[in-house]
Amino acid sequence: MVTPDFDAIKKKLSGVFSTMRVMVVDDMPMNLDSYRLILQGLGVQRSNIFSATNGLKAVTSMVSTKPDLILSDWNMPVMDGLTLAKNIRKSSHLDNLILIMITAESEADLEEARPYVNAFLRKPVQNHVIEKMILSVVAKRVADPNHPLGHQ
Repeated sequence: MVTPDFDAIKKKLSGVFSTMRVMVVDDMPMNLDSYRLILQGLGVQRSNIFSATNGLKAVTSMVSTKPDLILSDWNMPVMDGLTLAKNIRKSSHLDNLILIMITAESEADLEEARPYVNAFLRKPVQNHVIEKMILSVVAKRVADPNHPLGHQ
């Protein structure tokens, strides 16, 4: 199996990341900070990274922030990540939104969420693994000429 050249992918997607709007959703401030640093390292502008501490705050702020990508935890107060994902997929105007779930949930629980997310990462997870997952999922979307990111 050929290992992808993530440095080349990152360079190729730099224009996409420079305009991408991303929301990070997690109730742990340390995780939010970590995700912001990863995203900035990929070239996402600091002003285009939004955060929410639960799914309900994410849903209400999506109207104004219009994210292209969401990194979300599963276990959060008020509204969990699975409910957030289901709400996102109910809205036809959010069909193109990329959703990556970063969670400590069991494999069995992940099966319930699989139809609603583009990718999963299991906690604990290292930052370079999160970065590679983001690169992989965004590259796949950019390669799709029917996805808005494919037109950039």
